[in-house]
Amino acid sequence: SSLAPSSFSFSLPKYSQFLFIVCFSVFIVTCLRFNRLFLDKITYVKDNTTNERDVMFGDLFDQTRLLHMSALLVFVLLVALSFWLHRVYLTARRFLQFWEIRNFYHHALGISTSQMRNVTMGRDSGEAGTTAQKDH
Repeated sequence: SSLAPSSFSFSLPKYSQFLFIVCFSVFIVTCLRFNRLFLDKITYVKDNTTNERDVMFGDLFDQTRLLHMSALLVFVLLVALSFWLHRVYLTARRFLQFWEIRNFYHHALGISTSQMRNVTMGRDSGEAGTTAQKDH
């Protein structure tokens, strides 16, 4: 098996998707006027006369409700945010570990980036010993 680090993959779509789902869900739960969702017509008063018109997409949402979210929803958002920040931290830490290993292979062992995929554990041990003997 190879000791060379496998290619590091930061999954931006995965983190973006999680963030989008949380934000979109909060927007839907908070701003959607469920009482108007399945209506065919909306009754409104204009110039002291009662009128009806078809429900339009803009009638279904009230963005001002975002300012008055419930405590439970704020708590759920904070939990989701902490989960997301924890995942970003773990990804950043994994990237830094990958970078340290890569730099060790490159500087201490003299293995170029293109050769890292072909290096095996036995070869690494031999080169590490040889390199350490040359340095001392």
